[in-house]
This record gives sequence, C-alpha cells and structure tokens, in this order.
Amino acid sequence: NVWLLEGAKLTGKAVIGGLSHHGTLATGRPEEVAEEVSWTAEMIEGSGWMVGPACAAPPETPAENLRAVRDAVEGLEPGQTPRSTVIGSTDW
Repeated sequence: NVWLLEGAKLTGKAVIGGLSHHGTLATGRPEEVAEEVSWTAEMIEGSGWMVGPACAAPPETPAENLRAVRDAVEGLEPGQTPRSTVIGSTDW
C-alpha cells in the first residue's frame, strides 16, 4: 500500500483516505477522529485531498465519529486543504 502523501506525489492528483477505518474511525472517540483529520491535513502538505477511510467505513462505525469527521473538515483552515471540498451534507 502506498501512503497517502506518497500517492499524491506519485500521481500529482488528489487522493482519498487518511482515516484509520478499523482503528480511530471505528473504535476511537470523536476527539481522536478529529485529531486524525487535522493531522492528515497537516501531513498532506497542500496536495489535493479528500478525507475518507483508508478502505471503507465499517458498518459498526459510530455515527458520532462520522459527525466528528464532518465537523473536523468543516473546521479546517482553507490553506490546510487547498483543493479539498466537503461534498454534500447529511443529517447523521
């Protein structure tokens, strides 16, 4: 598997991922999920990035963790995600 930043540099295109789908997203606290979003935004170094799980979110992922992802992305500074977009909205 190619790490997120390496994939962005190799392709020159936006990448999707950054969240540990069986770790933080599925079993972490909402605060930990938000920290992982912020950390990934810093590490991606201005490359195009769409936040998402490394694979797929397990069905047992708590709704509050999904809300934490949304809230964390909405709280990022524009410079942290220059080509990222929050697509759609939900009523989780």
